[in-house]
Amino acid sequence: MKIDVHSHAIPKDVMDIWRKEPLKYGFSVEETPDGALSLVSKKGNRAPCYIGMYDVKTRLSDLDARGVDTEILTPSPQTFVHDLSINETRDYYQKLNDAIVAMCKEAPERLWPAGTLPVHDVGAACTELKRIVKEYNIHMIELATSVNGRYYDEPEFLPLFELCQELEVLISFHPRQDFAGGFNQPAYYMNNTLGNPLDSTISAARIVLGGVMKKCPHSKLLFVHGGGYLPYQRGRIEHGFRMREDVRSGLGDTSPDVFFNSLYFDTITHSSKVLEFLISTHGSDLIMLGSDYPWDMGDVRNPNEILDLPSVSAADKEKILSGNILKILKK
Repeated sequence: MKIDVHSHAIPKDVMDIWRKEPLKYGFSVEETPDGALSLVSKKGNRAPCYIGMYDVKTRLSDLDARGVDTEILTPSPQTFVHDLSINETRDYYQKLNDAIVAMCKEAPERLWPAGTLPVHDVGAACTELKRIVKEYNIHMIELATSVNGRYYDEPEFLPLFELCQELEVLISFHPRQDFAGGFNQPAYYMNNTLGNPLDSTISAARIVLGGVMKKCPHSKLLFVHGGGYLPYQRGRIEHGFRMREDVRSGLGDTSPDVFFNSLYFDTITHSSKVLEFLISTHGSDLIMLGSDYPWDMGDVRNPNEILDLPSVSAADKEKILSGNILKILKK
């Protein structure tokens, strides 16, 4: 079985909300001369709204073409709203999660829902998490890697991590391109090609070094795009931990390696050699199939091509393709 844990959707109901109140929630929806849809941000930036984002028939056809059995639908990061009050966004997030569930009900064996939360208000986020777990049995959510210039090592976010641990919910972290790290390099599309992995790296490092996982040791955390730069620079962080008191401030005597060794990453590295390195150094128990469908920076090849690596055993491939996520979701 092949399960894609990293794919995106923007339900029609959400686009209808954007059409009624253009830009209030970050985007408007416009139709191009050829009849395609385009997303326009408050800054005037345009991005295509691929038909697979909202049309289930197209998604299923693309799944067949890719040789994927099941996708986990996560709301596309464009749907995250952190700059409005919770009174303005509470209903929005409920409708967003409900709409993702409705899409999946059109093909429940092949599309599984993941939720998202109004994480700019932790109390409201916890309330919505309890709701989607109770009503829909959702045990995976997607959050932005940073929220309004803040990362998750700040104490206000700890109750959410404690609740996710209690409810056994996997958190997938995805960049949104409003980077708290201050990265601003729009030339050559570097805000995405370099910026997205960078913000994932910062987010993961701060969660670990800030002691979040020490306080919530059974957390299940997934960092997409192959874990950003973390798998390749964790030795530098560990060296800093040994040499500097400020790096140790959130962990005491516990090495960050203890917690780095329990993070999950997806397969999106765009390089067979890099993926082979990732699997060999991080372990097949912690890697999951991802595509970033339907975005242009995704890897939507047939999973057999992605894992066409002679050094990876059939048993390890099975874990990566489906076993690891099935174990977490208890499917």
